[in-house]
Amino acid sequence: KTIRSTSTIANDYIITGKARGYTNKALTVTGDMIVNGTYDQAWSGFTATLTLSTLNVSGTFISNNDTISASGDIFVLNGGVYNSSLGKADTFNSLTTESGGTYSATSGTTTITGENAAGRAIDIQSGSTLTANAGTMRIDTAGTTIVIFSGTGNPYDFIASGADVQWNTAVTIDNNLTV
Repeated sequence: KTIRSTSTIANDYIITGKARGYTNKALTVTGDMIVNGTYDQAWSGFTATLTLSTLNVSGTFISNNDTISASGDIFVLNGGVYNSSLGKADTFNSLTTESGGTYSATSGTTTITGENAAGRAIDIQSGSTLTANAGTMRIDTAGTTIVIFSGTGNPYDFIASGADVQWNTAVTIDNNLTV
């Protein structure tokens, strides 16, 4: 299925097959987005904004030339792939990649503004994969927050902006660490 032009989905958006966001404007999901199949946002090369509450990916989520904004948490589940390698910027409350999941970050900036229910801003779990794509991961939370990178792959650039970051695992930053 294809969504064209500016659209708002007033509840949850559940994708079990294949869906494309073909728009040069915005898609807003006021509930959760659940990707069990394949979702390809702005596959035509347009620049769009996808705004949603929480994103659960057990299939494949592809963000091409987009800005992704989630007021809630992003969960990449076992077997799930979140691919934002061509994206511009992502903003999430938190990011969790479970064992067997793959998070391919934007080459721009991924900004984390809060924590998941376990009190973690970023939780790249053992058995999962992070591909940094020479992008920046930025923590922009108040107070102290927990960051875990125990899967495969390292952040390229990492910024702790206004946050005290508690690293619960040994971390290698491939390029710059800014605190």
